[in-house]
Order: sequence, then C-alpha cells, then structure tokens
Amino acid sequence: TQAERALRDSEERIKQLLSLMPAAVYTCDSDGRITFYNRRAAQLWGRAPRLGVDDERFCGSFRLWRADGSPLARDQSPMAIAVRDGRSARDMETVIEQPSGARVIVSVNVDPLYDPDGRRSGAINVFEDITQRKQAEDKAAKLQDDLAHLNRVGMLSALSGALAHEINQPLAAVGHNVEVAL
Repeated sequence: TQAERALRDSEERIKQLLSLMPAAVYTCDSDGRITFYNRRAAQLWGRAPRLGVDDERFCGSFRLWRADGSPLARDQSPMAIAVRDGRSARDMETVIEQPSGARVIVSVNVDPLYDPDGRRSGAINVFEDITQRKQAEDKAAKLQDDLAHLNRVGMLSALSGALAHEINQPLAAVGHNVEVAL
C-alpha cells in the first residue's frame, strides 16, 4: 500500500541520514543483537560486525574497557543496560579496543527504544571519539602539575634564600666582633 511504501521510504531516509552522520550510531533489538550501524561505528570498532547474530550482542567492539582501565563485559555495557533495564546513559566514557589492539576513548549516549505498545524493543547508541580531547586534557593536567611543582620549588628556593640571609646576618656580626676582639 501507499502508507507502507511511505514508511519504507521514511525508514530509508533515516538510515541514509544516520549513515552520513560524523558520530557513530548503532541500534540493537530487544535481545541485544545489532540491527543497524553506520560507517563511523564500524571505523571506531575497527571492524564491521554481523547484523542480527547472538555472538555479537550489545556492541560491535572487539573488547570494551571502563574509563578506569578495568574490563567491561558486553552484557554490562551501557547498551546492554539500556536494552535490559531501560536506563539511558549520557556522556559515559568507554574505551573500545579494536582487533588491531588500538584503543579509542568514546563518549557514549544510549537510549532505550520502545514499540508502539510501550514495550522495550531495543536501544540506540550514539557515540563519538574523544581520544584526542582526553589526550589533550591529560597533557594540560600534567603541564599544570609541572607548573605547580615549579612554583612550589621556586617558593622554596626564595624561602631558603631569605632564611640563609637571616642566618648569615647575625653570624656576620658575630664574626666581625670576634675579629675586632682579636
């Protein structure tokens, strides 16, 4: 029918829009199987996962890590929590390990999806590579620490110079008095 064709056309336009986005996007069904991903998601994962299979549930990444460096099981990922518990996640930092071993830090934003009857039907994840930003923040923090250290050292140097002057003044007077007495 015309309504079904219009719906298919609309879905195709949405998929085309999502494919063109610079952010990575993917969706999972209510069982966590990947149902869609765009080109950017495959780039960040370092691979193109197979759609609709059980052995690649919740994420197309080779491995996942928490921001603190601890491993993150797929069934504990933000996508899994959205699919299973209906909870959204905003700006959650996660580390993706690609098959090559390279790691990419991403900011994850996940929302559960619902069918017309209000039942959870899956979730959508929009994530972006923040690796360069995090590296710049780390460098800036190290620079700040170095400057603070130099400032502390400089303050200690100035303080030790003042103390040396204060100690030398009375000693110089004592030395002069001893010299005059001899």
